[in-house]
Amino acid sequence: MSNIEITNIDNGSVELRDAECRDELLVFAGVATILAGTILARKLVSDTVAVAYTRAGSSDYTAVASQDSGRTLELGDYVVTAGTLTAGVGEWTAVAPGGATESFTSSAAGDDLLFPALGLTLTVTVVAAAFETGDVITATAAAETDLPLVPFVKTTGTGGAAIPKAVLQYEHTSAGAGNEPIRPIVSGVINATRLVINADGDASNVDNAVLDQLRDCGIVALDVKQLAHVDNPQP
Repeated sequence: MSNIEITNIDNGSVELRDAECRDELLVFAGVATILAGTILARKLVSDTVAVAYTRAGSSDYTAVASQDSGRTLELGDYVVTAGTLTAGVGEWTAVAPGGATESFTSSAAGDDLLFPALGLTLTVTVVAAAFETGDVITATAAAETDLPLVPFVKTTGTGGAAIPKAVLQYEHTSAGAGNEPIRPIVSGVINATRLVINADGDASNVDNAVLDQLRDCGIVALDVKQLAHVDNPQP
């Protein structure tokens, strides 16, 4: 017996069938319109990573901690410790909240400290004196307040923004900055041709990798056919 072929017809909506929705919050930086079909992700980790210092001597510098492109930091403290330095140059070791470690050897006093395996970058500005042996920098990754949804950012999204979790089924315009209630699709079968990546305004960069990510969270996006004419028109 041959397989039964199902032809999905474009009815103009994002949903095809069996869609389940859930009340969520969508964060806006200001007045903006998010199109129907926009892929959404959940912001798990705040982009603001707090930094504290334990100075071994008279070193005087500041550092801005950030999540690397496309990465989501673990929640908690990343402890970055200077080993034996010579004129401010040498090896640093970072320990993630879960215990993973990574080393980085600076090539000049005051270098930025890069830990790509952990997804952490410390951008350094020397104020008066650079690193000293035994210096400790603690970068604390905190959970995003309310764990809102944000527009999916393919490849480069941070803090969870690069992982699809939902699809907006209708256009939504915000009244201003802040979190606004929405009811997106969180599972079911949807029209792949209606998907939108917010930065593009269309589906031009919705590839198989993105579709696989959606499938991982229970959203199956299928190709459809356009109707050649109005089906069963009413008089």
